[in-house]
Amino acid sequence: MLFLAVRLAGIGYDISNSDALRWHRRAENFLTALKTLNLKETYQHYQPGVTLMWVDAAVKQFSTWYQLAYTAAPKTLEMAEFYPISHGISKGVLVAVLAGLLVFQIYCISKLFDKKVALFYVFLISVEPYIIGLNRWFHLTSLEVFFAFSSLLSLLVWYKNKETKKRKFSFPIFLLLSAIFFALSVLSKTSTFMLLPVYLFIFWKNFKEHREYKSFLAFAAAAILTALLVFPALTANPQYVFARVYRSLRLAVTEDPGMFIWNWYLGPFYYLVVLLFKMSPVTLVLSVISIWYLHRTKTYAKNFNIQVFSLVLISYYVFLSLSSKKIDRYSLAFFPYLLLFSSVYLSRLNFKKQIFVGLASLLFLSYVIYVYHPVYSAYYSPLFGGTKTALKLKIYDNSGEYYAQAAEYLNTKGRDVIVYTPNNFDSFSPFYIGKFQAGFNGNTNYAVYSLDSERPVLEPTLPCYSSNSKTGKMQSFAAFGPRNYKVVFVFACR
Repeated sequence: MLFLAVRLAGIGYDISNSDALRWHRRAENFLTALKTLNLKETYQHYQPGVTLMWVDAAVKQFSTWYQLAYTAAPKTLEMAEFYPISHGISKGVLVAVLAGLLVFQIYCISKLFDKKVALFYVFLISVEPYIIGLNRWFHLTSLEVFFAFSSLLSLLVWYKNKETKKRKFSFPIFLLLSAIFFALSVLSKTSTFMLLPVYLFIFWKNFKEHREYKSFLAFAAAAILTALLVFPALTANPQYVFARVYRSLRLAVTEDPGMFIWNWYLGPFYYLVVLLFKMSPVTLVLSVISIWYLHRTKTYAKNFNIQVFSLVLISYYVFLSLSSKKIDRYSLAFFPYLLLFSSVYLSRLNFKKQIFVGLASLLFLSYVIYVYHPVYSAYYSPLFGGTKTALKLKIYDNSGEYYAQAAEYLNTKGRDVIVYTPNNFDSFSPFYIGKFQAGFNGNTNYAVYSLDSERPVLEPTLPCYSSNSKTGKMQSFAAFGPRNYKVVFVFACR
């Protein structure tokens, strides 16, 4: 209930992340392709985002049916009054899917460890600020990570159950679920292939101990069958799909045009620095202590599950660090494993210390809600200077944060107001009821500007920007962002 409460409050009106509108369009095209049996066109993007498009296609179809039954004509995403409602419902369904996967993870963790570890895990993941923020996005990242973690947990439960049975081939439900979740994670985002070495290690260990390889073949067959059923383009034109996917994987490591060159100096430490800024202080301290504790007590050597999770963390870190495209949200892949390590450590503390950690986490969540609501993905740890320091280090990435609030403010100015938005236009436009301009000219009434790694400070690049005569600093008409540091500015152009 805590997981759902903090993710559903104000959803839809909070943020349309920079890719959200594009994914809504892709979902519409995906639905059209399904209806017309033009199966090749169900491949809309290289990532390929199939699970997200299925979620949104279902929402859009039911929305159309409902509106046709009770209204004269269905409303569209172009209507700013309707977009937050449709957007919010789609994200709400997405959160419900994540919640369902979380329930499955709780069950698996209770089988692999115990119920106390599962309880701490679901508590920590429910209150972690950055996870809340990304779960409230209309994006692939949360689906990819939740499906992948569910798949790995399910595979480990199968492996544990196999140890207690006779050494003969069996195809229990957990092996099947692991294959299905793995396929769905890959169909969310192909970066899940980074887990393949870990899966091969588990099946190799199974073969070494039991001289049985049919489980691996069954896993592969179930994963392939799931992909073919869920992703019609694979059946319609497999050569086209594989060529595009291969190209996207190759470019991600070598010459991706989306390479963020301002982070080059951090090199292999980029994701370590991002984790320091994106984890809550409580979770950060817990993660460091738990890793030290697991090493000191030799739990790594004794517990196969801990070995696997450690291997996953190493695999993710190596592959993500080698990739030329480094984005802060990719760090979400590390969180489930670090939170699980923390939960194992917490389960071995006395009751008073557990209560202290729980209260500290809730207290910090209250602080985050006060400062960042409703855009939790804008969170940067106050332990290291928050947003201000992130901008200095050039790891701050504005993916549409607080543009919805700027649009809501400008909506009060009327429909004839002309706005110029040089940055994050796709995050601003769905919420705004007025007029837009592609460039600035004498007719512009307002300009919306945001800080970013490329724009760490406000600069007077437009005639309507003004400065305070006393301080010399840029002066905006209105500002939006966290309570302690504004990041989106509205300038009145006269």
